[in-house]
Amino acid sequence: MDNATVAWISGGSAIGGGLVAGLLSGAYEHVRHWSSRPKLCLDYGEKEEASIVSVVTGTNEGNLNHLYVRVRLRNTGQRIAKHCVVYLASIEEVHESGNKATAFSDAMPLSWPLNDYKPRDIPNGADFYLDLVKISKHVESWALGVQQLYASQLPMLKFKGTYRFHLVATADNAESVKCTVDVKYAQDWNTLRAFPVCS
Repeated sequence: MDNATVAWISGGSAIGGGLVAGLLSGAYEHVRHWSSRPKLCLDYGEKEEASIVSVVTGTNEGNLNHLYVRVRLRNTGQRIAKHCVVYLASIEEVHESGNKATAFSDAMPLSWPLNDYKPRDIPNGADFYLDLVKISKHVESWALGVQQLYASQLPMLKFKGTYRFHLVATADNAESVKCTVDVKYAQDWNTLRAFPVCS
């Protein structure tokens, strides 16, 4: 075997080895990136005291008491979930004869505490809550945790019974997740109950 042939084989081996190393390195980086990705978890919190919260707000007219039904968003992945938003996707009336669609069918962002609707970055290891429903102890009406309702949706606020809320959580760098919660309210704050719906 002459020197030219040896050099050609050596060069080919080096190129082949470089290609294999590059492919393996790329595959490793892809797997590492995928395994460390953010992972959203949206649920109706396990702790009742964190899921239905009584809030006392001082005003010029005295103290107004409200009950908030809240859902919990967590990130169980290793990296921060970027620009997270939880949407109220749809609402159904729950009846023994079956569920009935409502006028709410256009997804809207839910509020973080203190009427904050901006997307948030969610790190691992912390619980974040969103306001799904607010009920006043003095005013008989549903108050949904969205920024505004259409005029055609306002009659929904006087409904007596159980609403089924369908929620979707999204992030720029994580897969979306869903959650369903039933909230029962008969226009009396003492009747307020909330339950997670198992899929």
